[in-house]
Amino acid sequence: CRNWDDARVPIASTDVVINQTRLNQCFVDGGGTAVCNDLSVSTNSVNTDLFVQNSSTLNCGGDVTVERSAGLGTMGIHLVNASTFTATSLTLIGHPPYTPEGIFQNTEPANTCIISGDLTIQPGGFLDLAFVGPGGTIQLQGNWNNLANDLSFDEFLSTVEFNGVGNQVINTTGFVDFFGVLRVNKPSGDVVQNDPVGIRNTIDLLQGRVMSAPGLRLNPIATATNYTDASFVHGPMTKLGTTNFTYPVGKGNSLRPAAL
Repeated sequence: CRNWDDARVPIASTDVVINQTRLNQCFVDGGGTAVCNDLSVSTNSVNTDLFVQNSSTLNCGGDVTVERSAGLGTMGIHLVNASTFTATSLTLIGHPPYTPEGIFQNTEPANTCIISGDLTIQPGGFLDLAFVGPGGTIQLQGNWNNLANDLSFDEFLSTVEFNGVGNQVINTTGFVDFFGVLRVNKPSGDVVQNDPVGIRNTIDLLQGRVMSAPGLRLNPIATATNYTDASFVHGPMTKLGTTNFTYPVGKGNSLRPAAL
């Protein structure tokens, strides 16, 4: 427990800091469940990492931050081997111009990752959902904020599921942010683009509209699935390539697809 900042095993109200003073690299292991409130995994020198692995669970009731403030090298939180991670928010920060550095890694489809608030990638941060295999999934209930660049999100074949109550906003600094699979599965509200979005593999429309005013672009191999009156693209949409395609577009509460 001395790895956990204050020499005691955290309870749900404990704010935890894991930094360059830790005695060892840190693990949530053995198939059990660990809890805390806010969690900071940070360093200004040696690499600091937290592994949630082997069917184990880490439930963070507060905000989670991964930050390298000085030095070189990747560090952060790694979700491995059918494990679960939950948090109120997740913020990833590096030490520009060196990237990627402050990382969150969830590359396995058997893992479960739920963020009940905002996910923010700051310059130097890196979200890795696709290093090996078919890629991992994040269930996001708040806003998506990529304030770095498209290379700060490794997304190929991975899934980001927007499933929060009310509108959820996609923000960048103006660049086109690409998703592998973007799934809309919301009990209420829409996914609202403040900036352009690209789709590499699939836009999966289950419940809720995508308000695409800044532009939604699908790559040549990308597909659109499950669209109905309950879920479609409301606004401009581009499809690259020469294969037949049905645009899942509509207006108001009505799907009005257009086939080319």
